[in-house]
Amino acid sequence: MKLLIRDRLVKVVATFGPSLYDILKNDPLSALKYIDVIRFNFSHINTEEDLKRVREAMIISRRAKPQIAFLADLQGPKIRVGDLEDKLELKKGDRVILTLSNSPKNSDKPVIPIPHKEVFEAIREGIYLFINDGKVRLKITRVTLPGEAEAIVEVGGVVKKNKGVNLPGIHLPIAPLTPKDLEDLKWIVKSDFQMIAMSFVQREEDIQLLKEKIKEFSSSPNLPIVIAKIETLRAIDNLSRITSSADALMIARGDLAVEASYEEIPLLQKELISTARAKGKPVIVATQVLSSMVNSPYPTRAELTDIANAILDGTDAIMLSEETAIGRYPLQVLDVLHKVSSKTETYKNFSLEISDYMPKTAKGSSDAIANALLRIYDEVRSNQEVIIAVYSTKAKLFEAIARARPQATIFLFSPDPRILKIGMLTWGTVTLEESFSNAWEFELYLRKELKRSLPTSKKVKLLGVYRDNHLFIV
Repeated sequence: MKLLIRDRLVKVVATFGPSLYDILKNDPLSALKYIDVIRFNFSHINTEEDLKRVREAMIISRRAKPQIAFLADLQGPKIRVGDLEDKLELKKGDRVILTLSNSPKNSDKPVIPIPHKEVFEAIREGIYLFINDGKVRLKITRVTLPGEAEAIVEVGGVVKKNKGVNLPGIHLPIAPLTPKDLEDLKWIVKSDFQMIAMSFVQREEDIQLLKEKIKEFSSSPNLPIVIAKIETLRAIDNLSRITSSADALMIARGDLAVEASYEEIPLLQKELISTARAKGKPVIVATQVLSSMVNSPYPTRAELTDIANAILDGTDAIMLSEETAIGRYPLQVLDVLHKVSSKTETYKNFSLEISDYMPKTAKGSSDAIANALLRIYDEVRSNQEVIIAVYSTKAKLFEAIARARPQATIFLFSPDPRILKIGMLTWGTVTLEESFSNAWEFELYLRKELKRSLPTSKKVKLLGVYRDNHLFIV
């Protein structure tokens, strides 16, 4: 493979849906040239016909772009409104009945079924209940019967069946994997997915349970990596342990903004990115990145700034959701994200504070050689383009380099599929499954490929690391 320098360092995750499916069938490269990872949201994958479309999209994508990665996003234990024959239009001051029954009962007040007994075990007078990402806000006025409560509408809006329900600050003792998740997981591990995202993670034991189930359901040692979606306040409380246990993080700003107050989200995003970087784990910023472009060919200025700030915070990847799943302008969305990201990365004062993410005291040879490489990189990057090439059989060395977010393409060579999967999601990284018997063989390969790949007029400094014991400069 030619050592081509990436023209964009931040990775793009695009969500699959009818809009992206149509493009993949008709002109796959028009979208895939922008995309690093395709996310399949299993909240909306329920039938054999859905699975057929997923399989078809994966085959088309892999043929058109062999390095594409696939992410399976589990639905998780989302609390949802039950069956409603018609939507409810609630106004401020309305009184409503909440009931455990999945079928609305006869009442002179609007009835909202919430078929989750854990909700009624937890609610009490005075607590708030949000519906549809907080667009509708209810306050519990009294618990009338087991499995029934009354509430007053504080913020009105439309309530439809299957809309999400949140109880901010209330811990619900719900199993982290639902029966649907387990059935989906059995199919996922037999398919070609490199990553699995776990929704509504609350503690490190949730991640461990998912990893155990993946091993149980898989007959292959080549297992997907696990991404923890951070969307609850309890996950924030347990952030350090969750980050250590997971292979990557996703900042799911939608549900997180319902659980936390809106004004906290920008600072929480910075904290989450910083925590992931400090532990050498990839991190994705998600939700409403370019949501105005679902129905418009043009972004808002605030969205453009949001993208740039996420990159300047040090995110590895940015995820599009409904923009590519059901949006009217998926190609325009991808082009906007690519151009804004690429431009932000060239900002003359662009700095990701590399020294802050280099261990002050190296703990082992991986830290020591990563520190040495990054110090050399910091010295030479100001007057020439730099490529970093890493051959590693363990994740620690690569993580120690990648967490500094060097403003350079990183070529990651490894015989270990797990390390390569982490690299697929990591800032600026191109992954290659290769094995070299010694440092000299690796250096010779790099010299040959560098000469073959780059024009003679282009001056590039290549910093190479072989395992955690050999550093060289080409």
